[in-house]
Amino acid sequence: MKYTPKLPPEGINTSSENHLKEFALLTGGVLGIVLVTVAILSLLVNHLVSYIPIEFENEYFASQFIEHPVEEGKYHQTEIWLNQRVNEMRTHYSGEDEDKFRFHVRVVEMKEPNAFVFPGGNIGVTTGLLEMMETENGLVMVLAHEMAHQYKRHPLRSMGRGVVIGLTLMVFTGMENSSLVSNLIGNAAMLEQLAFSREQESDADAIGVELLQQTYGHASGATEFFRKMRDKKESRYMPPAFLSTHPDVENRILKLQEMERMYPGKTKPLPKFIKEKKVKSLVGESI
Repeated sequence: MKYTPKLPPEGINTSSENHLKEFALLTGGVLGIVLVTVAILSLLVNHLVSYIPIEFENEYFASQFIEHPVEEGKYHQTEIWLNQRVNEMRTHYSGEDEDKFRFHVRVVEMKEPNAFVFPGGNIGVTTGLLEMMETENGLVMVLAHEMAHQYKRHPLRSMGRGVVIGLTLMVFTGMENSSLVSNLIGNAAMLEQLAFSREQESDADAIGVELLQQTYGHASGATEFFRKMRDKKESRYMPPAFLSTHPDVENRILKLQEMERMYPGKTKPLPKFIKEKKVKSLVGESI
């Protein structure tokens, strides 16, 4: 019998579905899996951080910040004053394990007005921030905000979430050769992390203004930093809130203004030495 090859039935290797629709469904499924994976692992990280002893965090991360004894350096008077304000506020915090937290403030030479806290309670305050602020209360609110981050252990939690997101992206983007899909996965994970960061900032605002009010007996000055930053950035393009690490500045100001109206008082000017220009000493030369 002679064999006569035949063509396969029409449509056997094709799909009736639109290819773009199939791609969208596949991509959406992958994104959903990524977000669920990141969310679950992030919750696990948040839970595990609670079991890391604060004393271990203090000791392990002490060397992660540039060590500089407060008695030395050209900003020593300012650093002493900043650390005194922090130590005073510590006495007003009544959260869990309040006595175990340690803080150390350093001045960082940077034009951009900013403050930040590392795991272990090391706080950095930029010279740009010191030059911008006018009242003691406003600057102390910034310090209280950074202390609040550490009291809630946000730096360590953020570090853990960063590791989780990085590993998750490595796994899922390694399985997919499409750069488009890889970018979509990365952006989706980034948006999830930004939302988490905004939540942390809101928590730190609430605790920070409470520390400010308990320290001075009023909350005046709570909005100074945010008002100045808003005015400073008005001339520049600001991304929408969902693309920012911080909540909408206007909403932050409104919430803090409620506390200022509820607990009014008189602000104090910053000590004059805070504003003094510092000249770094050189070997063989006097200041």
